[in-house]
Amino acid sequence: MLLIAESSHEVSAFAAQAAAVPGSAEEREGLLAGISHTEVYPLTLFAVGGMLLFPASNDLLTMFVALEVLSLPLYLLCGLARRRRLLSQEAAMKYFLLGAFSSAFFLFGVAMLPMQSVPHAIEEMRFAKKELGFKGCFLRPNPYNDKMISDPMYEPFWAAAAALDLPLAPLPLDLAEPVAAEADA
Repeated sequence: MLLIAESSHEVSAFAAQAAAVPGSAEEREGLLAGISHTEVYPLTLFAVGGMLLFPASNDLLTMFVALEVLSLPLYLLCGLARRRRLLSQEAAMKYFLLGAFSSAFFLFGVAMLPMQSVPHAIEEMRFAKKELGFKGCFLRPNPYNDKMISDPMYEPFWAAAAALDLPLAPLPLDLAEPVAAEADA
């Protein structure tokens, strides 16, 4: 259940006109006219759609699209507060810049491994580390071929990752210690 609550029924918590300069005549006119901000609900639905797309993503491109569909409406919603408009717009700009930098790190520094086939995953991991210079790899924690990534069939993969000294994410906590212990031995 999604609930968007407001503290006052008289005036919307969101600005009537997003493009109006804070404190301007246009903003006052919108406030006096009682204009409600109807873009809030579609923006919220887009953000929820991005959230729902994350668990369904099977590749890096779909995951990136889900991240952007989630983030972009939230940037706009941050900047639409009726009270303290300048602080709200400042927060939206900072959130946008932070999101842009994190998207760049997400796209350029991480490889997503095809865990359906252990030999292909090892080959892709070596290519990403040695040829492309990637700093880490991403694993979906979902089961592949009805087997979790802690299944013994993935042991050659974990050994290759330890030999390459390549960070993997998300790594289940029960696997973190044995892989580190094998690397020290």
